[in-house]
Amino acid sequence: MGANGALEKALEQLIERVLDNRLQTWQQQLRQEIREAVAKMPASPSGASPPLVAPSPAAASTTLPALNQGVSQILQPTSQTEILNVFLQSAAAFCGRCAIFVLRGNSFAFWRAKNFSEEAASRARAITVAASQPGIFKELFDNQLAVSSSRSPESLPSGLYEALGDAAETAIYAFPILVQGRLVAALYADAGSVAGSVEPSALEVLAHVAGLSLETMVGRQAAREAPGATATHSPTAAAEGVVPAERAEQIQPKAAAVEPVSFEPASEVQAPAVEPPPDPASLPEEDQDAHRKAHRFARVAVQDLLSYHKDKIEEGRNNKNLYEILREDIEKTRENYQKRFGQTAACSYDYFHFELVVKLANNDLSALGARYPGPVMKE
Repeated sequence: MGANGALEKALEQLIERVLDNRLQTWQQQLRQEIREAVAKMPASPSGASPPLVAPSPAAASTTLPALNQGVSQILQPTSQTEILNVFLQSAAAFCGRCAIFVLRGNSFAFWRAKNFSEEAASRARAITVAASQPGIFKELFDNQLAVSSSRSPESLPSGLYEALGDAAETAIYAFPILVQGRLVAALYADAGSVAGSVEPSALEVLAHVAGLSLETMVGRQAAREAPGATATHSPTAAAEGVVPAERAEQIQPKAAAVEPVSFEPASEVQAPAVEPPPDPASLPEEDQDAHRKAHRFARVAVQDLLSYHKDKIEEGRNNKNLYEILREDIEKTRENYQKRFGQTAACSYDYFHFELVVKLANNDLSALGARYPGPVMKE
């Protein structure tokens, strides 16, 4: 069995141990996504140097136990700060030094680091990297794929390049942390003072699992607190920024710490202004999963809009031009939604349109404006 096969098997066995029957649906999704991540490991991003390579069989024999432990630990916490902390600790086992940069708007902000010198961490803390600035952060932002490059003033922002100083190797790496297909943070890694310490394949898997853990932390918390019950907005959950599963948490830096954005509990929408979505239970069994996933994606996507554009949304509702002022974000999300679900059974109902009307437009279709194209995913 090759290194990739051994890694896939080990991760599948681990997932079987850490997930229980109450999270069976998520378990299947996670296994599939990790299979896809493992399958992509040998391929390096276009133009990247040096490549992101899978470990050799000999290296895998020593890497797998530590990787299994890291995956297991990342899947345990039920708050975003704990998940990111554990992820950072786990990642440090596969590189000389690393740091998490949180995406806020179109800029990356330093959050926390492991094995940085005190001076480097202090200088990096004040650095914000525009996603449009040429280098590895721009490439990661544009492609949402792992990036490797040689350390140079062209690949890193000048402030970060100077803060990091010399390292034992010139190779640098950046790995995306994705939640529901949306980039929320990046892991930077290099060899630091320890030549040969970076294992990019392991770091790529850990970053992927960290994103999945952030997506599903509420489900794990609910299962632990009340078997068989749905998540509630308990005082403990609220204190940690935990929200219902259909809500997205945004990871935002503030004073060198990640602060979760909390949302009010979802209220039941009465008499929607558009045709309501079908009851999944009324659909053919083979179609139900696609519909549930499409609706959840739409809920999360619209909640993102609500979180990022509060002032614009209030203005757009009053002026009946929400679509016009948020057109770029709406169309980008719609394109992603169609790529995911346009060729599935869920194409028979436009969940994204439904959530835009009910949540973004506050159940007033006219608030989206005359230029809003309406539903686009009908049979």
